[in-house]
Amino acid sequence: MKTSLPFAALMGLSMAIGAQANLSRAPSLREPGAMVRNAPAAAPAPSPLAGDGWWRGFQDDTLGTLILAARHATASTTGSRLLLTGDAPALPPEMKVAAAYVSLQADSIGLDLIGEASAAARRELPLVEAGPAGDADRALIGVRLADADRAAATIRARRDASIALLSALCGMPAATLTEVVAPALAQHRMPQFNAPLPQRDADDWLMQRQDVALAGALRDVSPPTQRQASEANFSLVVARAQEEIADAIEALEAQRASTAALYTRAAEVRVVFDAAVARQRDGQASELEVLERYQQFLLYSQQLSSASGSLALGWIALLCQLQGALDVQPPAPTRSALANLL
Repeated sequence: MKTSLPFAALMGLSMAIGAQANLSRAPSLREPGAMVRNAPAAAPAPSPLAGDGWWRGFQDDTLGTLILAARHATASTTGSRLLLTGDAPALPPEMKVAAAYVSLQADSIGLDLIGEASAAARRELPLVEAGPAGDADRALIGVRLADADRAAATIRARRDASIALLSALCGMPAATLTEVVAPALAQHRMPQFNAPLPQRDADDWLMQRQDVALAGALRDVSPPTQRQASEANFSLVVARAQEEIADAIEALEAQRASTAALYTRAAEVRVVFDAAVARQRDGQASELEVLERYQQFLLYSQQLSSASGSLALGWIALLCQLQGALDVQPPAPTRSALANLL
């Protein structure tokens, strides 16, 4: 049986997920890594959490090119770069570029995997028609194909939206944008951010947030008559920043755990598929059995590609929270902030 590009793509995809999933938290992931073929080990990026150049943690030259284009487009249209906000829908342009790009990577691989699964299902049709349960098996294949078509339509729409967003942010026509990203997408390399969580003291990262630094500066220069109000505002800003960073870390860790579980399951299914291929070579398994195992393998692979994209987006969300927000209006008191002030 011939396995095409998506099968090879999963080889690199597995290593990418293994690097992202923080192996120290899940030692069991070290085992499947040995099965990966033709996948270079990812090297940690230098200072990927730095305020400028954070995107280098993705180790993707195409992303760097897109961010430079977005900077130029923003400077040309507004004359200045937009300020960060702490809310995900209002990500700064550079982080919007990164989010759209990693989503585009994951969705492109997902579409290829779904296409391969559909091709395998169609290959099954003439095989099941010759069997005793032809009608039932044919109906099941029809359901699979319909589900695959619906999933592909959803992913394709999301991919097209990512291309449109990148086109607008980078100031280039969609056709040109597609040409720019095509070589990178052809590599079928899953998005990965090569960095551990911040190792410095949490207060160091907190005080470097833009909103906290600004509130602290305003507190320090405020006249005595306004010192109490400035202190209260500073406490609220710090409390909100703490909650936002904690929430982003919690969400990232949850996504890592989910991705790690999918990685493990995909690796297990791959072992079963490889065994079926070996049995077919020895005349002990039918092509129909191999196709069934292959489709199961592709299903988990597609779920893994989606989870990898979500994991990359989780890193972007955390990076945004580490940098913080510059708000015109004072922040609303959070529940924990109010409790600390009482």
